[in-house]
Amino acid sequence: MYKLAWPVVITFLAKMIAALGTVLLGVILGRLYGPSGVGVFSLAQSVLLGASILAKYGLDSVLMKHVGQNPFDKKTLTLLRWAVQRTLMASGIFSCVIFTAVYMVPAEKSIELFQLLKIIILALPAYTLAFVLSGFMKGLSRPASASLMENGFISLISVLLLLSVNFFFSSVVDIELAAWCFVAAAWTIVTTAIMRIMLWEKKSFFSDGNEEVASKKAFFSSSHAFMILSLTQLMTQVVSIWIASIFLSDYDLGLFKAAERLGIVISFVLMVINAVFPPMFAKLFKEGKISELESLARSSVLIGLVLSLPLIVACLFFPEMVLRLFGKEFVDAANFLRIITVGQAVNVITGSVGLILNMTGHEKHMRNIAVFCSVTGILSFTILTAAFGAVGAASALASMLVMQNIMALICVTVKIKIWVLPFSKFLNPLARG
Repeated sequence: MYKLAWPVVITFLAKMIAALGTVLLGVILGRLYGPSGVGVFSLAQSVLLGASILAKYGLDSVLMKHVGQNPFDKKTLTLLRWAVQRTLMASGIFSCVIFTAVYMVPAEKSIELFQLLKIIILALPAYTLAFVLSGFMKGLSRPASASLMENGFISLISVLLLLSVNFFFSSVVDIELAAWCFVAAAWTIVTTAIMRIMLWEKKSFFSDGNEEVASKKAFFSSSHAFMILSLTQLMTQVVSIWIASIFLSDYDLGLFKAAERLGIVISFVLMVINAVFPPMFAKLFKEGKISELESLARSSVLIGLVLSLPLIVACLFFPEMVLRLFGKEFVDAANFLRIITVGQAVNVITGSVGLILNMTGHEKHMRNIAVFCSVTGILSFTILTAAFGAVGAASALASMLVMQNIMALICVTVKIKIWVLPFSKFLNPLARG
């Protein structure tokens, strides 16, 4: 475990910076443009995220899996080239259809949203490619570097750019400026990542190796299951925002989005675990070391719970204080934050159950769970938001997180015969069996 300490600590710091960037973007937008500005910008950003999830087609996870088997083999660069080509082609196609989708937004919001989309859509190729390169870095056992290519760090760079422009040109306060800064940040991050990989190749950091490269057909076919698993992310971060925009005002949507962003911060420790441990889960399972797999999984859950506990307590018992970071108007989102915190707490307590299934040959079970929870989540989100407003939206989001993680936990227990919760003496059904 000592060998894991350094990568975990570095990845923890990188993820913490990325999580800080996600929250800071919401804070700065709230301070500059109020809840309505946060709501409209969140809609534009959700379009970008949704298009990128579809465009990458699970290729980030496929690269993590295949490259992880033979890291720094020159043949892995062939896999990367295939993924980059497919990603750029798909993101280009989605860029062209975005303008049609925007007309589904309610009329009173579409004018300002359309102006933002015309700008932020320029980030789509870079934004999507950053996800793919992040998966490649995870395959190379560079989880910290991977974290610095994802959404949170792009948000952080855009915050720095936005603050810099506002400092030197204080009269520039239009929300379109935030979109331009986000575009610049995305292209900056992906350009830096590409230059780093090219430098590694030039220095012969990659060896010739002896393994055969995967066939192109097999490589892309393996991305299908991972794409379906992305439906949950699409639901929680994209479809939910669009459904909420139909029933909520820009003001209430901004309050809900602020609470949702803080909820994501609670689970960022789990994101660290998910960036470091999956290859280890796969290796231990392949070697038949089930007891060691169980011990590692349980330890990771305990670490995540301990590190997340202060944030969980703060958001449950002092939500008004936390929300004041966004501005005094956001205190009205206190109950939304409490509800979402409960869902994220269950997410942390159950640990990496989804990835354990994926790394142990049970990805079809996780796919079925994700599909069921996504469909159920969309229906409940629509019904509850229409009936109860933002409180219903927060409740539906938390319920979906709880349902998916509990189902995955049960599946891990039944199929792999391990118990990942650290409370084994009291809850472990395997111990009683």
